[in-house]
Amino acid sequence: MELGSFYNRSFSKEKCFSVTKEFQKENDYLIGEVEVNTVKEKLKFIVVILSDYPYKKLSFFTNSIENYPHLQNTDTYGNYLCIHVPFSNKIETKLQWDIKALNEWIERYYINDEIDD
Repeated sequence: MELGSFYNRSFSKEKCFSVTKEFQKENDYLIGEVEVNTVKEKLKFIVVILSDYPYKKLSFFTNSIENYPHLQNTDTYGNYLCIHVPFSNKIETKLQWDIKALNEWIERYYINDEIDD
Protein backbone atom coordinates (compact mmCIF):
# COMPACT_ATOMS: atom_id res chain seq x y z
CA MET A 1 0.00 0.00 0.00
CA GLU A 2 1.42 3.38 -1.00
CA LEU A 3 0.84 5.49 2.10
CA GLY A 4 0.51 8.89 0.42
CA SER A 5 -2.36 7.60 -1.72
CA PHE A 6 -3.93 5.90 1.31
CA TYR A 7 -3.99 9.18 3.27
CA ASN A 8 -5.26 11.13 0.26
CA ARG A 9 -8.18 8.69 -0.14
CA SER A 10 -8.88 8.49 3.58
CA PHE A 11 -9.14 12.25 4.12
CA SER A 12 -11.01 12.84 0.84
CA LYS A 13 -13.80 10.44 1.76
CA GLU A 14 -14.52 12.24 5.04
CA LYS A 15 -17.57 14.49 5.09
CA CYS A 16 -16.62 18.18 4.73
CA PHE A 17 -12.92 17.34 4.05
CA SER A 18 -10.92 17.89 0.90
CA VAL A 19 -7.24 17.30 0.26
CA THR A 20 -5.73 20.54 -1.02
CA LYS A 21 -2.13 19.29 -1.18
CA GLU A 22 -1.56 15.58 -1.66
CA PHE A 23 0.46 13.68 0.90
CA GLN A 24 4.12 13.40 -0.02
CA LYS A 25 7.10 11.84 1.74
CA GLU A 26 9.55 14.32 3.27
CA ASN A 27 12.43 12.98 5.36
CA ASP A 28 10.90 10.55 7.86
CA TYR A 29 7.29 11.71 7.58
CA LEU A 30 4.44 12.34 5.16
CA ILE A 31 2.96 15.81 4.83
CA GLY A 32 -0.23 16.99 3.17
CA GLU A 33 -2.86 19.68 3.47
CA VAL A 34 -6.59 19.31 4.06
CA GLU A 35 -9.43 21.75 4.15
CA VAL A 36 -12.44 21.30 6.41
CA ASN A 37 -15.65 23.06 5.47
CA THR A 38 -17.42 24.22 8.66
CA VAL A 39 -20.57 26.27 9.30
CA LYS A 40 -18.32 29.25 10.05
CA GLU A 41 -15.66 29.06 7.35
CA LYS A 42 -13.20 26.67 5.76
CA LEU A 43 -10.26 25.71 7.94
CA LYS A 44 -6.96 24.60 6.45
CA PHE A 45 -4.73 22.11 8.22
CA ILE A 46 -1.24 20.88 7.46
CA VAL A 47 -1.12 17.20 8.42
CA VAL A 48 2.24 15.71 9.41
CA ILE A 49 2.36 11.93 9.81
CA LEU A 50 5.51 10.32 11.19
CA SER A 51 6.72 7.30 9.24
CA ASP A 52 6.14 4.97 12.21
CA TYR A 53 2.44 5.88 12.39
CA PRO A 54 0.31 4.50 14.03
CA TYR A 55 3.05 3.87 16.62
CA LYS A 56 4.10 7.50 16.38
CA LYS A 57 1.78 10.45 16.01
CA LEU A 58 -0.13 12.36 13.41
CA SER A 59 -0.16 16.14 13.95
CA PHE A 60 -2.50 18.86 12.74
CA PHE A 61 -1.24 22.43 12.25
CA THR A 62 -3.22 25.47 11.14
CA ASN A 63 -2.70 29.10 10.27
CA SER A 64 -6.43 29.60 9.65
CA ILE A 65 -7.22 30.42 13.27
CA GLU A 66 -5.49 31.16 16.55
CA ASN A 67 -6.29 31.78 20.22
CA TYR A 68 -8.49 28.72 20.64
CA PRO A 69 -8.09 26.09 23.36
CA HIS A 70 -5.48 23.41 22.64
CA LEU A 71 -3.80 25.40 19.83
CA GLN A 72 -0.13 25.97 20.50
CA ASN A 73 1.95 28.38 18.44
CA THR A 74 4.99 26.81 16.78
CA ASP A 75 7.68 28.02 14.43
CA THR A 76 7.28 25.11 12.03
CA TYR A 77 3.89 24.79 10.36
CA GLY A 78 1.74 27.18 12.36
CA ASN A 79 -0.49 26.52 15.33
CA TYR A 80 -0.23 22.93 16.58
CA LEU A 81 -3.50 21.32 17.60
CA CYS A 82 -2.88 19.34 20.79
CA ILE A 83 -5.31 16.42 20.81
CA HIS A 84 -4.94 12.93 22.22
CA VAL A 85 -6.46 9.71 20.95
CA PRO A 86 -6.21 6.11 22.13
CA PHE A 87 -3.54 3.87 20.66
CA SER A 88 -4.28 1.35 17.94
CA ASN A 89 -1.72 -0.62 15.96
CA LYS A 90 -4.13 -0.64 13.00
CA ILE A 91 -3.44 2.32 10.75
CA GLU A 92 -7.04 2.60 9.53
CA THR A 93 -8.45 2.62 13.07
CA LYS A 94 -5.90 5.12 14.39
CA LEU A 95 -6.50 7.46 11.46
CA GLN A 96 -10.27 7.33 12.01
CA TRP A 97 -9.73 8.23 15.67
CA ASP A 98 -7.42 11.13 14.76
CA ILE A 99 -9.93 12.50 12.24
CA LYS A 100 -12.77 12.06 14.74
CA ALA A 101 -10.76 13.96 17.38
CA LEU A 102 -10.15 16.80 14.90
CA ASN A 103 -13.87 16.96 14.07
CA GLU A 104 -14.79 16.97 17.76
CA TRP A 105 -12.30 19.77 18.45
CA ILE A 106 -13.68 21.85 15.58
CA GLU A 107 -17.24 21.36 16.81
CA ARG A 108 -16.51 22.00 20.47
CA TYR A 109 -13.98 24.81 20.44
CA TYR A 110 -14.21 26.48 17.04
CA ILE A 111 -17.92 26.30 16.25
CA ASN A 112 -19.36 26.30 19.80
CA ASP A 113 -16.64 28.53 21.35
CA GLU A 114 -16.36 26.35 24.45
CA ILE A 115 -13.75 27.10 27.07
CA ASP A 116 -12.23 24.43 29.33
CA ASP A 117 -12.73 24.88 33.07
